[in-house]
Amino acid sequence: MREYFRHKWVTMVPWSRKQRILDVGCGRGDLLRSMQYAGFKDLTGIDPFLPQEISENGFHLYRKTMEELEGKYDVIVSCHSLEHLSDQHSAMRSLKRLLAPNGYLAITIPMYNEYFLRKYGNAWCSWSIPHHFYLHSMESFQKLLSANNLQIEKHIQSTHISYVYDSERYLAMLSDDPLVKKRFAETSMAEWKREMWRVIRAGNGDCGLFLIRHKN
Repeated sequence: MREYFRHKWVTMVPWSRKQRILDVGCGRGDLLRSMQYAGFKDLTGIDPFLPQEISENGFHLYRKTMEELEGKYDVIVSCHSLEHLSDQHSAMRSLKRLLAPNGYLAITIPMYNEYFLRKYGNAWCSWSIPHHFYLHSMESFQKLLSANNLQIEKHIQSTHISYVYDSERYLAMLSDDPLVKKRFAETSMAEWKREMWRVIRAGNGDCGLFLIRHKN
């Protein structure tokens, strides 16, 4: 799991190899494969767009939605999946139903952010219309959780180099100003990474990383 532990949300979870793990919106199952190699024994992934289902000893990928899945899981991971679902309350009810009584729900989502909005406007990549149905503020996300009797245990506000780079790229594409286009063309990836860290240190990340549990 080495490459995944670079992502802060992974380090927020108190992992145990005995846990039942569910990855919602698992894609090809890369995270679960890494966990399998790390010694985890009970791994399930679901994705309605999965090209091929896989069922091996302790490793299962299903072409299913959350509503179609049964069982309880000690850790549920939803990494940039929730914003793609049109009914947020239905999705959260399903996550709550699948979460074991003492389980952990690890969610990452793009977040509404004044800094990114002022800087990039319509070029901000987190809009991602029509793929994203929701761009939660902290207040709206807390209300969603509270309505479903869930609570935040830990929270990190961050961003990713791709968010900064893609927003700058879209800004250059949409701009009629040749200086904006020139600046983007002449800026190295190392400089965009430095910009990313400036954003994070200033507390302006547009990505929320949450560890969530049932309310007591």
